[in-house]
Amino acid sequence: MARFVASDGPGCSEVVVSCMQEAAETMAGFYYSAQYEAEAQAAPAETAEARKRTADIEEMLRVPVPRVALLNRFVPLEVQNRTVDSQHLKERPEFTINGVYALSSKSGKGEISAFREAASISEEDEGGNMPRIPTALKLSPDPESSKLPCCFMTGAQVLAVQALCVKQGEKVLDLCAGPGAKALLLASALFGPESGKEVSPTLLEAVGSEAGVLASRAGSGGRLVLNEPNKARANVLEALLEAFLPAELLGKGGGVVLAKAQIEDKVPLALARLGPYDKILVDAPCTAARAKALNQNYQYSSATVKQNAEIQALLLRSAGALLKPGGLIVYATSSVEEKENDEVVKHFLRRVGDDFETVNDEDDAPKAKGATPTMHGVGYFPGAGTHHGPLYVSRISKINPDDYEDDAH
Repeated sequence: MARFVASDGPGCSEVVVSCMQEAAETMAGFYYSAQYEAEAQAAPAETAEARKRTADIEEMLRVPVPRVALLNRFVPLEVQNRTVDSQHLKERPEFTINGVYALSSKSGKGEISAFREAASISEEDEGGNMPRIPTALKLSPDPESSKLPCCFMTGAQVLAVQALCVKQGEKVLDLCAGPGAKALLLASALFGPESGKEVSPTLLEAVGSEAGVLASRAGSGGRLVLNEPNKARANVLEALLEAFLPAELLGKGGGVVLAKAQIEDKVPLALARLGPYDKILVDAPCTAARAKALNQNYQYSSATVKQNAEIQALLLRSAGALLKPGGLIVYATSSVEEKENDEVVKHFLRRVGDDFETVNDEDDAPKAKGATPTMHGVGYFPGAGTHHGPLYVSRISKINPDDYEDDAH
């Protein structure tokens, strides 16, 4: 906790005001545990309420993470309908990505539960499920197919991708794509047919796609670049994509490109060649708050948080360099640490000057129950009106100079 001591020295009041203004910038969001001592004395009830909210979050992190289903829109309609019925899937208005369903409480035992477990994908902070694809295919509601009819993930993963507002025809980069839940969501948004429709390629398209000389109809007009430098996570990502997406999307000339570029001070040439991008997702490595709540032996220190923040800042700078003017970055973490959330965005905005701005209040920003505004983003925290998360999202737009020229005229 920062402590300010009054003094009669010259210029002291200005120094104190300046320091307090600087500190105030880091206090956004209900989940920050540090408070001014003066604030605690002036408003003890409010501080007690904030402490209770923090305790509620920590308690809810010990509760199993609710999952949602991503229906595979690339398989035949009869398979989709059969999967919705057999897995007891139901639509939820908060999820706007085509194919995302909530799970009914009717099912959760036997083969249905086993299939869900095998076809689940989550980060360490969400339980650490890695999909067991051969098992999932064997237990699938459509076992004769070589494709998974659906996958299971968390609502927080969906909300992070929804914040990017991907439209078909755009060029999108997922900078940290493994193990693959958000990659499947992005591919579905970019290339998937609408609900109740199928995309049947013509004979010419099918032959051309197999030969690698003609992009498939599903892959035309847009591109999804999935970058994952970690070998183990990249292997999981590749296997998951092959089990979910059409082969023509992943083949030569298809809309999905895999990359394994390590993000360093210099922007990777492999990613720059495929850019610039309309939208970039920075789903940054972060402190595993849920793992810490579940495991008292989990290694957690201020040094780890600081190291994570440095990596996150590097990823965000690379994303800024790869983004088109007028484009959008979504910076997301599953951390409750201020230093990994608002502070990373704050330092990025200071570094880039007037070239970027946050747009978390725009009309196209996702509106979900339980969202809590912070200084530079939005937080979703269990125990604060939502079952999703922890999730922090900041939407950052790259200013297009042409827009100002148009306004001037």
